[in-house]
Amino acid sequence: MKINNFVEFDRYGEILWQEEKMEELLDLYSEADRVLPESVYRNQYFLIESTLASLYRSLGQTEKFYNICQNLIDDGYACGNWMVQALEKIENKNSWELIQKNDFLLEKLQDQSEMKYEVHLPKDYSENHDYPVFFALHGDGADSNIHTFSQYWTPEAFVEKGIILVYVQSSQVYCHKGFQWNKDLDRAKADLLKCFHQVSNQYNIDKEAMMVGGFSGGAMIATYFTLENSLDFKGFIGLCPGSVSGYYNDEKLKEASRKNIKAFIIEGGLDTEASVKEMLERFQVHNLDYQYKLIDNMGHICPPDLGDYLKAALTFMRP
Repeated sequence: MKINNFVEFDRYGEILWQEEKMEELLDLYSEADRVLPESVYRNQYFLIESTLASLYRSLGQTEKFYNICQNLIDDGYACGNWMVQALEKIENKNSWELIQKNDFLLEKLQDQSEMKYEVHLPKDYSENHDYPVFFALHGDGADSNIHTFSQYWTPEAFVEKGIILVYVQSSQVYCHKGFQWNKDLDRAKADLLKCFHQVSNQYNIDKEAMMVGGFSGGAMIATYFTLENSLDFKGFIGLCPGSVSGYYNDEKLKEASRKNIKAFIIEGGLDTEASVKEMLERFQVHNLDYQYKLIDNMGHICPPDLGDYLKAALTFMRP
């Protein structure tokens, strides 16, 4: 079997996971170097290996999990928090030394890290016109960066509607090629403000028509940015936002309702969060305009037809 790109590979793996075909899923990731084109495999090597480590850990194959962690860290790949926490629980005399080495790698990456962004313009973009702008935020974790996120949350729905799309990459390091928003909310806000100022200096944006959204950790922080009134966003899209209970309060919801802010929330039926349900109930209490889409048999992922949901969300927020 040959798979052309990582998105197809990842989505096939998700199907196997939903069908609880763990041995087939393990085989898929174990044979990734043969299944994927060489350039794709090299580019996604760390993500593939860290996922393989997660599978071994879930199957109770601790030694194989440890060996992958050791190989990655010895080769200079900084591993994420979940892997470190798992290493701490393993009775191995070398675990502490391995964790210290990983901490050094993370600190080095963090010292070099800065906010990055990528802009996609409508085809008819003109300097004589101001355009709505949407800031798209990746999640938190090993696959969280502009390159991977933009392959799922694609720009077509935005630019076809005459909206400038800005992918924003957090400066907060999670692991090798992976970033996060929610570790430090002040730093997250500083990153977004910096991006806004740079983009508004480069392009003609309508500051009265700004929106934000994202996946997972990016959805959480988009909720926070909007309801905290960071940049006067008119609406937000939250895909699989997870735990959002600490990102709003009744006073903020009252103000959001008064300002006619709109919210579009998407969840998977296999990934529903009680805190999201509670937030939607508070939306109703304060008459905040929102739409909620529940996708059956979907977990914590970007669905293949995400573009259709994004178009629906934009039509809802900008009819």
